[in-house]
Amino acid sequence: MVIIIDFDDTLLNTEAVYKKLASGVLTELGISYEQFIKSKEKIKERWGGGLKFYDINRHSSLMSEMSAFSAYEIKKEILNFFKKESSAFLFDDVLAFLEARKNDSLILMTFGGKLVQKSKVSGSGIKKYFDNIIFTENKSKSELINSIIASLPKNEKIIFVDGKIEELKKTKELCPEIICVRIKRKEGRYTVQKTPADYLEIKNLKELDKFLCEMN
Repeated sequence: MVIIIDFDDTLLNTEAVYKKLASGVLTELGISYEQFIKSKEKIKERWGGGLKFYDINRHSSLMSEMSAFSAYEIKKEILNFFKKESSAFLFDDVLAFLEARKNDSLILMTFGGKLVQKSKVSGSGIKKYFDNIIFTENKSKSELINSIIASLPKNEKIIFVDGKIEELKKTKELCPEIICVRIKRKEGRYTVQKTPADYLEIKNLKELDKFLCEMN
């Protein structure tokens, strides 16, 4: 069995990470939480709407305009925070699930700028559980998953776990043989959309593990 699993809002409580970052490290740099959020929103205003993911270089540049610290110093502190603190923001069920599934082929697929995502994944301490870690950057998850499927035996069971409905739909359209699972944690940022009736919805990884056990 191959399990492809998302990182942010699935394994990591991303909202809590950013709130801690803003209330701790950034406050020490003279940047308030409100300034952090507003400057994040201004990235697209200044550089256009074509950006698909968070750009730490551009965000640090904006925040340096409201701080006595340089963009380089701000960026360095943010990345160091992720590397040191991310493990504290894993959801409570993550390590038990990864231990239980260590005999399966686990693939971590995470969307976003590689520099930030690598820092968060490294800081989470879970790299050892995965056979492969894929940082998507500008590539779509559906296309990357399609490439993975092409390299596997035809009878291999493949599970894709993500919180975003659009990611699951695109993947299912391109790879109809895959089993798509929507994880809808109460702490997640993408809970507004309803899960389609033909998709399995879970609230946590304990429910996922139960489902996987029933499949075997």
